[in-house]
Amino acid sequence: QGPGDLFSENDSPTGEIAYFLHDMDGDGISELIVGSKGLVTDVFYGMYCRIYRCEKTGDGYKPVLCAGETLISSEYLLPGDGKGLLTADFSRGTGVYEIDRFTLDKSGNRIEKEWLSEYDFLMGSDEANRFMAENPPVEWKTLVE
Repeated sequence: QGPGDLFSENDSPTGEIAYFLHDMDGDGISELIVGSKGLVTDVFYGMYCRIYRCEKTGDGYKPVLCAGETLISSEYLLPGDGKGLLTADFSRGTGVYEIDRFTLDKSGNRIEKEWLSEYDFLMGSDEANRFMAENPPVEWKTLVE
């Protein structure tokens, strides 16, 4: 399976695919997060993401796609507390950043998210600036441009 087969045409209008590694469940083994750049709102580009956990096999590891909600966001943050992965989406209408947390269930096979956003901040507020400093953006590595 090539990188172009990871996402549907609707998920990847730009064709740009990137990835990063992050231990979402605290087991010491990083998950592979692969994103496809696309329009996530009427005006903002972001990433449609799939999360793969590493499953031990006889001679190493293999990536296994986690089930559950697809991550779609204009910005991904590494949580300072180390729990899961954060998305930060901005509303042009209200000037508010909405922060959601995605985690893996106990089996590590399913992506979970709380119904309501975890944090809401007014753009440019001291609270928002402090939060963003404590929860840095992920560093994407380009796979396909």
